[in-house]
Amino acid sequence: MLALNVEPCAIVQCFAGQFRRGEDSQRVTLFLDMGHACTQVVISHGAKLVFARNLMVGVHQLEEAAAAALDVAPAQVAAIRRQVEVDDQSAGDSAGVYDAMAESLRDVGEEILKYLRYYDSVFPARPVERVIFLGGPAQDRKLCQRMAQQLGLPAQLGDPLAQVKSSASKELDCREPQPAWAVAIGLSLGAERARAA
Repeated sequence: MLALNVEPCAIVQCFAGQFRRGEDSQRVTLFLDMGHACTQVVISHGAKLVFARNLMVGVHQLEEAAAAALDVAPAQVAAIRRQVEVDDQSAGDSAGVYDAMAESLRDVGEEILKYLRYYDSVFPARPVERVIFLGGPAQDRKLCQRMAQQLGLPAQLGDPLAQVKSSASKELDCREPQPAWAVAIGLSLGAERARAA
């Protein structure tokens, strides 16, 4: 066996290459890996993992809350969100969906803020500087923007494929961030770095 890794370690490993310069090695980053059923909340000091929690709320629960508020099927909410991911022009039509999930999103944000307050109590001199959104649902920029506003942090969409050389692919547009690949890339890079050590 070369390496044993878990999701939070893989997330940090995926972006470890961005923390090579001296000033970057001290950056405090919050990674939010949003999934269908849960959200990984990970904080790193540069390439060092210092906090990880699995929040048992994912996009599915947000979609269910919006569907209940709008009296539609959750699949319909998911379809509207996917359309916004593809076509920013339809963002105006989707405002009702995001408004309907606002309360649930606020609850998720409050839980993450609790984690951040705990982190601040342990590392009072090292405040979180930014949030990087990962996971398939992170393609929904409107959702990420609302969460970032709630957290009061500068935000960006993670691009795990920026860490690896890749050739042109018909299935994957490498010119666009692919936040869903963070754990897979991190696991691959972790094993590679373990071999090199």
